[in-house]
Amino acid sequence: MNFHRSIPVIACAAACIAIFAARCGEPDMADFLRKCADKYPSEVQLLDNPDITRRLTKIMGSDYAFLKETWKIETPSYIADNAFVASGCKQHDCGGVNFIIVVDLAANTMYAGVRRDNSVISYSENGGTHPYIELWERRAEE
Repeated sequence: MNFHRSIPVIACAAACIAIFAARCGEPDMADFLRKCADKYPSEVQLLDNPDITRRLTKIMGSDYAFLKETWKIETPSYIADNAFVASGCKQHDCGGVNFIIVVDLAANTMYAGVRRDNSVISYSENGGTHPYIELWERRAEE
């Protein structure tokens, strides 16, 4: 067997695996979000990140476009209890229209919430909820 001919094939396979892993957001997503902590989402272009966009679009459908278009006022994101949390709202109407994005870093699961027209809708990749989403939802009732 000629091992010299096998080296390019092995190198190509390794490169393909690395590209696939990067596109799927596995562990790079958690690393990216950890670097985003304590920064404004717009500062790190959170909503322009292809993995974030892909995952939120998948769970939110057309509401992701509404979130991205309307998210104008924001607070710095943070990490607590191994969860990345970012929130924003509509300019001049933060009480009426606001959003939250939560990523459970250990489970690599994304959650989101949209509050508008006196109603709250939450989304998740696993069909469940997250304590930070529940806390955000309860604030609507106060």
